[in-house]
Amino acid sequence: MKKRITALASQWEATHLIVEDTASGMGLIQLLKEQSSLPVIGQHSTDDKETRMSRHEGRFEAGRILLPTEAPWLADFENELLAFPSGRYDDQGRCANVVLRLVFEARALPPTVELANPIRIF
Repeated sequence: MKKRITALASQWEATHLIVEDTASGMGLIQLLKEQSSLPVIGQHSTDDKETRMSRHEGRFEAGRILLPTEAPWLADFENELLAFPSGRYDDQGRCANVVLRLVFEARALPPTVELANPIRIF
């Protein structure tokens, strides 16, 4: 997994690498911090995914979260967000949740966010 993450981070020129700080993620976080120069952020959540996303609904409605007008992945991303959390897939919604929390609540990322590339979770 470390090898794949390192390759994807390089391919996408990642500025931040967010890993869920769960039982399996804890070891991965430690390994990546020790054996790479990747900017790893451990993410631990105490609330359920629906509660976490509800905190950002107003930001979407107010236009504080920008999506590109065209992108090959945009329709799938929007459909998944609109169906969240009851849709067939929720990986992109969960990832968006993590990024938005870090941007707007934890201030671990810059205060302006433009979701210009697909968000991926590992």
